[in-house]
Amino acid sequence: MDDIQPFYPVPTAQVQPYVDALGTETAIEFLLNFGGAELTVSLSPNGRGMVGRVIGLENTIKLGNHRDHMQPRVPLANKWLAQCLYAQSLSVASIARRLRSSDTTVRGYLRGNNARRANG
Repeated sequence: MDDIQPFYPVPTAQVQPYVDALGTETAIEFLLNFGGAELTVSLSPNGRGMVGRVIGLENTIKLGNHRDHMQPRVPLANKWLAQCLYAQSLSVASIARRLRSSDTTVRGYLRGNNARRANG
């Protein structure tokens, strides 16, 4: 049986440059690690910085190529992230822990969500 791929929600305008540069799954990981931080991505990274350790040198270069479309502070994007993590079949409790939010907040983020869960 084929693995069912998550159907991710449409990225917000703030998140779109990260998805364009990194793809959805790497953008999710990046935002979970750096959301809310002021960050400048070099056009010639060496891969030894924190960004390079999290997403790798190749993805750091891709991110640098899109930096003109990004704000200086990485968006938190908690609602979009909650919907993406839900699409990956994480439980509400797991999502709340990853986002450092309450389960009530996560349920609010998921209300009206059109993301399809990966396991059905």
